[in-house]
Amino acid sequence: MEEVYMQKREEMEKVRKEREATIKAKKEAKEEAEARRKIARGNMMRKTRHGQPVMKYRIEHLLESIKKSAGNDGSRTA
Repeated sequence: MEEVYMQKREEMEKVRKEREATIKAKKEAKEEAEARRKIARGNMMRKTRHGQPVMKYRIEHLLESIKKSAGNDGSRTA
């Protein structure tokens, strides 16, 4: 009886550890993405001394989004 109990307990512990690992990985990815968005948002909100938006960061953002879409679309159009 004890062997069955211990085996079942070990399996439960293994499943719990796997679940915790996936939750931790998702949490880290979410925090990293949030940090990137916070930096990008800060750059997008920057203004010149005349109140105009700084175009450097907006153009970089557009270029990155175009590259991502071109990379995704490139495999479909081939």
